[in-house]
Amino acid sequence: MKRYLLFFAATFLLSNIFSNNIGLDFTATGASTTVDSVKIENLTRGTSFILNGMDTLILSCPTNIKDIERNENIYIAPNPIINEGKLHFYMPKSGLTTINIIDINGKIILSNSENLVTGYYSYLISGLNIGVYAIQIVSKNFSHSTTFLSQNNSNQTPTLKQLTTEVITHKNLIKLKALINIECATGDEFKFTGYSGILSDSITFIPTVTETITFNFKGLAPISNFSFDKLIPPFGGSIGALFLFSDLSTNSPTSWKWEFGDDSISTTQNTGHVYQNNGTYNVLLITSNEYGIDSITKQIIVTNLAGPDAGTVQGNIKITFGNCMPSIGDPDPSCRTIPLGTQVVITSKSNTYDSDSIIRSTYSDYYSGSYQIDLAEGEYSLFVISTTDVIWDNWSESSNGWDFTITKNQITTLDIHIDNASW
Repeated sequence: MKRYLLFFAATFLLSNIFSNNIGLDFTATGASTTVDSVKIENLTRGTSFILNGMDTLILSCPTNIKDIERNENIYIAPNPIINEGKLHFYMPKSGLTTINIIDINGKIILSNSENLVTGYYSYLISGLNIGVYAIQIVSKNFSHSTTFLSQNNSNQTPTLKQLTTEVITHKNLIKLKALINIECATGDEFKFTGYSGILSDSITFIPTVTETITFNFKGLAPISNFSFDKLIPPFGGSIGALFLFSDLSTNSPTSWKWEFGDDSISTTQNTGHVYQNNGTYNVLLITSNEYGIDSITKQIIVTNLAGPDAGTVQGNIKITFGNCMPSIGDPDPSCRTIPLGTQVVITSKSNTYDSDSIIRSTYSDYYSGSYQIDLAEGEYSLFVISTTDVIWDNWSESSNGWDFTITKNQITTLDIHIDNASW
């Protein structure tokens, strides 16, 4: 065995190229700690490819001595070793396994034997003097071997220490982590671009040792956006038009400022605002986070507010319920005459009720059924709907509206009687 190893090492030294295996892993900090993928660009050779962010990249860069053996099941990084390096290998079958590190003279420098289960293992090698070494991994059912160069000029004690804390099986490794081996030349400059979702970061340098590349993902400034809805129905006589504003901004803003176009502002994420006058308003939303600021403006139009020259429509509502269908629990099975839970709705002039055309509405008084609504000049239709029919759990509206005209500063009286209403 010693003669074989001595001959193997001697042949190795007579060659003129050695493969320097540099292992590179990837991690991240900042706005994201997950690396989805990495783009590898060899700027010296003009080549590139993309690997999974959990993969380990092995750069095989020739130095001055030829590699004796290449084996996908075993590798050392970095190679040559400067002060220390890592041995990685795959155990195809469980059993007692011996790891020998042998110098060029065939002398066993380090030896370690232990029972290992199937999976991937890592060992730390340190304290070796300058020289060429062979590693032999032997078990009952298999053997691996490879060679490496140590450039460490020290008098430290050689050590071999297992680093594996959790054995990864071959099947899981394929799913979670792969070893990607590419050729390079010593001195090649690389650009590494890491991606995490829409975030990215790039690092350019000449790899010389095994290390972990850490990307610093900086977050993105927000992109402002919002939606708005006019509250249906806008209650009351002359309180104005109520709009609800909902923030739809992306990239996690942390502050908001709304400017409603009438000298009013708000700093809550979602807000409401009442406009007192008709007109066109430019609503501005400004969002920001630690990475930047953005804004967006949308235009809204407010119409049909009463204004200072408004007219008024008012009256009483009386409803007689007919075709009653009393149910269990109804205290009065006869038809009721109390205008319970009625609502007066004003729309643009129409003979058909349409909720999309509501201009103003108000709840009639619980007992008297009176109503009063201020409106701008114009022609309108009035409908009466029921909103609290707790016995039959539904609501309906009168099939035909009542048309009326509003004149500024005038009161229009419109009493509504609905006979034999069926709800």
